[in-house]
Amino acid sequence: MMYSLTSTRKKIMNESAWLKMSRQNSDQMSKSQMTYFLSMSALTATIVFSTAGDFALLLTVAAVGTALFGILSFDAAQQGAITMSKSMPESIAATPIGEAIREVNQYSSIVRRMRSSQQELQLFRLSQLTELGG
Repeated sequence: MMYSLTSTRKKIMNESAWLKMSRQNSDQMSKSQMTYFLSMSALTATIVFSTAGDFALLLTVAAVGTALFGILSFDAAQQGAITMSKSMPESIAATPIGEAIREVNQYSSIVRRMRSSQQELQLFRLSQLTELGG
């Protein structure tokens, strides 16, 4: 059985299936990063060290396309990892690494804290300006 129901009726994946899917996701991320790195290195070296010709524009377009491929494929793997963390088995979630990756909105909470800090700073500056003006 791939899933089990907990007391809160949340579906949790069994450990072997979760580990297998995690490994596949990691392999996908690794392969897309390597493809991106090698392609961008080759295209950049060709553009920089070759003589200017009719192909320079095409190579630049290829470099931009490769960059988009890298961004989108890495983002897809990241979204897969975030989604998998929601169905992490309890045996893995109880470990320190499980606790670290269990927090799905870790990046979002950091961004929220940064935004609230920026808003507080802006309010503080505004209050200083009004004190000086009034």
